[in-house]
Amino acid sequence: MGKGKVAAQCSHATLGCFQKACEQTPDAVDTWFSGGQAKVVCKCESADDLEELQRQAKRKGLTTCLIRDADEHRLNLVIKQYLELDQHLQNQSMR
Repeated sequence: MGKGKVAAQCSHATLGCFQKACEQTPDAVDTWFSGGQAKVVCKCESADDLEELQRQAKRKGLTTCLIRDADEHRLNLVIKQYLELDQHLQNQSMR
């Protein structure tokens, strides 16, 4: 996947997370805006790894958005972004 496409997919994920967070945790969005709008992008080697990472993120209270490239017809590069909702969650390890 080219750099431009990766950037576009990251943008899609950011907007997806933002939309979910606005609906589910609007107060956290205000905190996110005032805290520099941190984002984390992760690449996974397999769909199973991705699903485990998403489960861990959800357990930590993070808003997630999974983007799959529709043009590829397969999971080529997984881009996952988390809106960091507070300083405590930002400092926790995803491992």
